[in-house]
Amino acid sequence: MTPETPIEFTVSPESGTMVEDSPVSVEVSFTPYEYGKSKTSGRLVIQTDDMQWMYTIKGSSPKYIPPQGASSIREQQELPEEVKQFMAQAPGKRDQKNYVRMNLKADLHHKEK
Repeated sequence: MTPETPIEFTVSPESGTMVEDSPVSVEVSFTPYEYGKSKTSGRLVIQTDDMQWMYTIKGSSPKYIPPQGASSIREQQELPEEVKQFMAQAPGKRDQKNYVRMNLKADLHHKEK
């Protein structure tokens, strides 16, 4: 592999001896570390005293297929009654607090001491 080839690609064996007129097996693996990258490519170089072969290799992530069906966990969970009542309230009626303002006031009060 060339130095600029991403680490997601590996080759085995990394080095070895090629015998003339004998087949050689080389295994290239692609293990993506980030999900969602559409395609990644690198370069494989096989070099002998007489010849050099360069291959562009491409790796791609499998298509994401989201799970289907209903979750059995949600069906088994029951919210406490006070949480249900709180969620039933209109958003404007919930106790709204500006925590940033409260923290700034507390910080100013602390600095004055």
